[in-house]
Amino acid sequence: GGGGTTTAPTVKLNPASQETTIRQIRLDASQSTDPKGLALTYVWTVIETPSANIIDPTSATPDVQFDSGFGVYTFQVAVTNSAGQTSTAMATVQYLGH
Repeated sequence: GGGGTTTAPTVKLNPASQETTIRQIRLDASQSTDPKGLALTYVWTVIETPSANIIDPTSATPDVQFDSGFGVYTFQVAVTNSAGQTSTAMATVQYLGH
């Protein structure tokens, strides 16, 4: 069977960068797409301190809580299609609360 080209998903964050004074917000990668229309799965991680709590890290739209007070929080989402190809993107949130 000849291989053909497969392409990884396109990650779309809405938004990729934001500021908030609220201790809990929702991240959104639900507009991510796959060029072949394959099913997508999501895994969110906190990639830098300060640490945050991701309430549903396998959701396309997880809620996150800023446990460590104000600062810039960086999250990574890995979007994987059903062929096992993964793309990643970063979302940053500047938490201005106390």
